[in-house]
Amino acid sequence: MAESVEKSSTFMVRNRAWSSETTITDMNVDSLSQCATFLNLQEVSNMAMTCNLFKKVAYSDPIWHRLYREHWHREIPAAVSQKLGARDAYLARHKSVNQFEFSDPIGFDTFTASKPVDHLIIDNNTIIFAHGPWLRITNINTPFLTKGSTVMLNGHTERITCMRLFSANETPLFQRESQSDDDDEKFILTSSKDRSIRLWWKGSCYKTFRGHSGTVSALSDELLGDGVGNILASGGDDGTVRLWSLEAGVKSGQHALKATLCGHDKTVKLMSLANCVGMTSVPGLPVHMKCHETMLLIASVAELDGHRGPVNLLHMDQYKVVTAGRKDAGVNVWEANTGIQTNSLLCEYGDQGENAAPNGCSALAVSKTRIVTASYGHGYGLMRFRDFYQAFSPMFEPNQRFD
Repeated sequence: MAESVEKSSTFMVRNRAWSSETTITDMNVDSLSQCATFLNLQEVSNMAMTCNLFKKVAYSDPIWHRLYREHWHREIPAAVSQKLGARDAYLARHKSVNQFEFSDPIGFDTFTASKPVDHLIIDNNTIIFAHGPWLRITNINTPFLTKGSTVMLNGHTERITCMRLFSANETPLFQRESQSDDDDEKFILTSSKDRSIRLWWKGSCYKTFRGHSGTVSALSDELLGDGVGNILASGGDDGTVRLWSLEAGVKSGQHALKATLCGHDKTVKLMSLANCVGMTSVPGLPVHMKCHETMLLIASVAELDGHRGPVNLLHMDQYKVVTAGRKDAGVNVWEANTGIQTNSLLCEYGDQGENAAPNGCSALAVSKTRIVTASYGHGYGLMRFRDFYQAFSPMFEPNQRFD
């Protein structure tokens, strides 16, 4: 009996000891901030949404001073840190580099063949561009961001009219072949005046799709499918939209054609995957189109300050709008929310003189803090790459912009 009471007392003591152990909510902000030293930006953001205590920790200055150093390899300027606080200083810097608000980006120039570059894509450390019937892929050397090797892909017999880049994981076509390779490997789709669509994979033409009776002028910006992208949409001079199967085992050419949609009277020039149906019209020629849920965003040719002629090249993201025209010597950058101009970037090589006719911007591609532009004139083509991520010389006075 005594032994039973002793065991019961021991259990109660141990139970009380266990219940009084320190939990994570008993730690102060400084201790938790120290524990968060190894968290990345996404993990810090997730932490802030957990509870009020963790939000206070996630917003603390030590965490954002560390993130600032890791991303930009320098300390937050003391005046900026005191005025804004470390977190707001980080966010202001992040916004500024994404809006190209600096005059000292890192980059390089490269001359291209004596044909205009018609299409550009930038993806991580790869630049893909098309001029005439040729497709070229240029690597960007890191960490110094210099021009690397270039590979040319041949196949089309006439000018490439549209170019898209998709992840190999988006379609079942490459599932077996990409399992042991880079998870982020991409494949390229191009359309041409030669009435064909070509799928490029690992440096060669993997498939060719034929069926349009005229120039294939547009490709969908996303793949169609229920959870898996196995359908490509294309539009052409024949006024039709055609759907092509990207299923593994389906042969090239007309065998891959799933459906032909008729209804347009003229050339289909722009395509975007939508979650709704309908019809509308806009004044002027559309130069860009994007669908978001049930909204359709259309940008038509317009005259903007700072351009010599119509704007027919356009990029839009949450931070900026980048515009250019074929009569312009450069591109203009505008804040997405306010429309205030943040920069103007020359596409040409050197100063052509005040009265000289500009070469014109023939293509542009933007990815976060990076931009690639192409121009052509005077017997040569020029492609310019710029990265603003490590830029620090502001375009504006310190009292006007964050520096």
